[in-house]
Amino acid sequence: MGVNRGRYPPVKIPMPITELTPEEERLYRLLRAKLGKGESSCIAVAKHRGLILLSDDYDARKKARLLGVKVSGTTGLLVLGVKKGILTLEEGNELLEKMIETGFYSPVKRLEEVMPASSP
Repeated sequence: MGVNRGRYPPVKIPMPITELTPEEERLYRLLRAKLGKGESSCIAVAKHRGLILLSDDYDARKKARLLGVKVSGTTGLLVLGVKKGILTLEEGNELLEKMIETGFYSPVKRLEEVMPASSP
């Protein structure tokens, strides 16, 4: 959605399709009362599989935290990409800069502000 609105530059990240377990499906249905399909399914999977939810959606992050799910947003995802060697620090900062230029709110201007000095 953010790519379609010009807020995020297109980046290809291979992601497999995940089937919900019956437990995840039950939580998904409960969450759908207040959240969208994507947010609800991601929270359900993160909760039951011990994963981190990556989202910039305030309501989704709040609900996930209430359920004990760790959360991170776009800035955290860029930092993780640099740490894992998927992006160089320069590429991560370029993506962040482009997003900020198109209206993305970021608490930092450069990834170094939230990365330890020994990183990447």
